[in-house]
Amino acid sequence: MRFLRTSLFLAIISVSLSNCQKEYSLEGGIKKFAAGDWEFKEGNTQFVGTIDTAYIQVLAGNKKKMNLIGTSLNGTQTFHLNIYTADSFLLGYYKASLVETDFQYRDPAKTLYLADQQVGEFVVNISELSNNHITGTFSGDALDTLSSIKAITEGKFSADINLGNNVGTGGTNATGNLGSSAGTCTPVVISGSYTKGIAMDATNTVLVQVNVATPGNYSISTNLLNGVKFTRTGNFTTAGVQNVLLNAVGIPANSGNQIYSVSFGSSSCNFSLNFATDNASLDYFPTTANSNWTYSLQGGTSNDSIKTVVMAYTPTFGGVEYQSLNTNTIPPKPVSDTQFYRKPGGDYYQYVDFSNVIPFDNPVIGEYIFLKDNVSTGTSWQSPDFSGFIAGIPVTLTIKMIIVAKNFPFIILSHIFSDVINVKY
Repeated sequence: MRFLRTSLFLAIISVSLSNCQKEYSLEGGIKKFAAGDWEFKEGNTQFVGTIDTAYIQVLAGNKKKMNLIGTSLNGTQTFHLNIYTADSFLLGYYKASLVETDFQYRDPAKTLYLADQQVGEFVVNISELSNNHITGTFSGDALDTLSSIKAITEGKFSADINLGNNVGTGGTNATGNLGSSAGTCTPVVISGSYTKGIAMDATNTVLVQVNVATPGNYSISTNLLNGVKFTRTGNFTTAGVQNVLLNAVGIPANSGNQIYSVSFGSSSCNFSLNFATDNASLDYFPTTANSNWTYSLQGGTSNDSIKTVVMAYTPTFGGVEYQSLNTNTIPPKPVSDTQFYRKPGGDYYQYVDFSNVIPFDNPVIGEYIFLKDNVSTGTSWQSPDFSGFIAGIPVTLTIKMIIVAKNFPFIILSHIFSDVINVKY
């Protein structure tokens, strides 16, 4: 099952908002730079620039801070992305909620965007960290100049960086050999579950053995296969046989068996890994009978869980057949709610009485498309007009929707949802 993230805002009076950030953006194509570059979007506005400073700072207690600093293409705004770790930087996700990252985008007079643990969830994913180079992505919530929360999407960065401080204060590189027999890693211990479409997390590891000849800094990694890679950097303080736990990062693209090659210096060995088939629905909103899921509502005064079950009942309204979905709290309350949906192609319709949403005097019933999963980012559409009376005053309601972002990972608590669509209403 894929996931749909939506927010619904219905208003009687429409307000036209002008975009005051065009002066900071680059319209059109993305320019790349050899020294380092960054880019991100807020809404439909693209921001692009260069990274001119990238370094790892060793803090008290051997904690480390990675500083990625740059400017916009016109040189008037500054880009600051910081990542923190208590040990060594590894491939994977770093969250603002865990005080592992923060972000600022500024001009000389004010902060344009700010993301940290007090604003909301902001996530950095380091996807490549080797050969004194780093590549990754970022996205999440940030405050703008009006203290409104905005969604930062499609963030990317790539820069040259001295990785010496990542694995120790010395500059000596370790030497040795991977434990192997006829090219096979021995021993090797694979942990975690590996399923097509399910993002890797901290449980996905591979334990390999190294016979260390010369202590020092090391970087051990596999090739990238099926969208997944294993890696570890660190420091061997003694010689001899030692175990190293490689961490996985990525999202498996396919099911089936893959042969990974592990490299350490001039030594290499192989291991086999099988990816299972994801049998879940590929729909963003399942309507197959007996499908069910549970939402956990947390925050404020609400700590309920709501279970949704797709019923076998398929009513027809206006000559069109709909699937019925029943929602109820856990444990069930006396009153539950039934909603009606249909899904031809990539269009997702809801048949609804809008008097349950805003206080129309009488039922105002119709359907609208709440999601299009087969259109590109930035596509917008709107519902038909729904007309009625509120306290005797004629009112017309129209809902406009826009695809803010597509095909990006989103973290809720500790779970990574891949291939998310963000829809603004």
